[in-house]
Amino acid sequence: MFHALQMHFYDKALRDKEVALKACRESLALGHFEALLDELKLASMRHLKQHLQKLPRPSERFDAENYKKQFDAFLQRFPILGSSTHSIVNSLAPGTILDYVIIDEASLQDIVPGILPLGCAKNLIVVGDNRQLAHIPVTLGVPAPAEAYDCERYSLLDSCIGVFQETLPRTLLKEHYRCHPRIIQFCNQQFYDNALVPMTEDKGENPMRLVITAKGNHARQNTNQRELDSLLKVLEAEGDPVGVDRDGRGFIAPFRNQVDLSGTHLPVDFVKDTVHKFQGRECDEIVFSTVLDRKRYNQTPQRLAFVDDPRMINVAVSRAKRCFTLVTGDEVFTEHNRHIAALMRYITYYAPDDQVVRAPVVSAFDLLYREFDQSLARLDARLRPEDSRYKSEQIVAQLLREALADPSCQALIVHDQVKLDQLASPSNTEWTPRERALMARASCDFVIYFKVGKTPVGVIEVDGGSHDRPDQIERDGVKNGILAKVEIPILRLRTVESRIEERIGEFIAQWASPAPDA
Repeated sequence: MFHALQMHFYDKALRDKEVALKACRESLALGHFEALLDELKLASMRHLKQHLQKLPRPSERFDAENYKKQFDAFLQRFPILGSSTHSIVNSLAPGTILDYVIIDEASLQDIVPGILPLGCAKNLIVVGDNRQLAHIPVTLGVPAPAEAYDCERYSLLDSCIGVFQETLPRTLLKEHYRCHPRIIQFCNQQFYDNALVPMTEDKGENPMRLVITAKGNHARQNTNQRELDSLLKVLEAEGDPVGVDRDGRGFIAPFRNQVDLSGTHLPVDFVKDTVHKFQGRECDEIVFSTVLDRKRYNQTPQRLAFVDDPRMINVAVSRAKRCFTLVTGDEVFTEHNRHIAALMRYITYYAPDDQVVRAPVVSAFDLLYREFDQSLARLDARLRPEDSRYKSEQIVAQLLREALADPSCQALIVHDQVKLDQLASPSNTEWTPRERALMARASCDFVIYFKVGKTPVGVIEVDGGSHDRPDQIERDGVKNGILAKVEIPILRLRTVESRIEERIGEFIAQWASPAPDA
């Protein structure tokens, strides 16, 4: 009964809104709104061009050497100048006072260089948004004369507000012209108390997408390979990007390491940078990778507060003009229940089901985690604890058994924990002392041999989280070098990677026998 009443209420409210919207559109059509707007734009542009055309043509020619000597004439010819806050004083003739100085992105501006333009301005306009990312302060170690001048805490925008307080006239630029209405509406609701007025048009597109990686802890060293693999899987299924023009596609993340990793995986047309570096920029399509997983280290208040900072999320979402994709982990931010959790709920509510993609990539190594995708249950049941004390090696051992069971691989056999000096002869005089020392104690996880002749043909190594340590990276490099010298190829499988079965199959296929003729 109550549900039926609720549905009746919403149906009636929706019909009323549709009637009101239709009336507004008819009123605009009767008044020829679109034609009048186009006429106004055209007339405004003509007026500007006529004004510029009437300006006297100076006879002087300016260059970097002489423009300051004729600065009044230079300003007559070029009445609007562009400069950074650092260089404006050196860019003007000595003693020049400009009518207006406009400082943009003032929330990113340090106080000290930001003060420099104030000395050459009659009027100052400070443009910024303290709901977006603040500047990254430089530690000066110099006490501030008052709190509002604290360079290590406040941006130029914050300082101006703190100094002048209510005497400073403020104007909120409400009209928003960049993002699709559905995209900016999240920021509007979450950060601006619905004060923004989207001026773009919703033509029925699907501008938001959510990609949730498979269960498990996939982050390492401020990178998340699985988020990149999942994004690539979605992009492959999507085909060529739709609605992407000259502003292209962008990939952003909170950490530089993830941005660097994306450079080796994503298509070259993606512009890749951190969220901080992307402030003030825009793309037709933006992908935001959150990187963190559910490991205790990544669930600390400091780590969560950095990634789930409201200013970070506001900037990340509002960089997208036509399409925004959030790539994140399963239940990583749910308990924190702040801005990323709200963004996930928003996309899930408004996006169609096919734009919410869960676990597009599942790896055999996901069995290392307490929770894993149920598609791996059969493989988990086939693992043999006697293969190794490490479950990662149990997984690879089972996948190798299954791959070598193929008739084309009957000539191959695999052995585990083979000493390195059994593959490379220690009597070789070309080994360096470091290589000899490693050969004496190191072993290889799996070695593939030809059954006949016992010739080693390939090595497979399983690299867990310890292989990201500098000392282990050095040892792995030495081992790779030894195997390269004896011409034995090596396949390294990192436990955060995917496509494990395919990669093992591709690796051993180079020694498989060709299928017999039918």
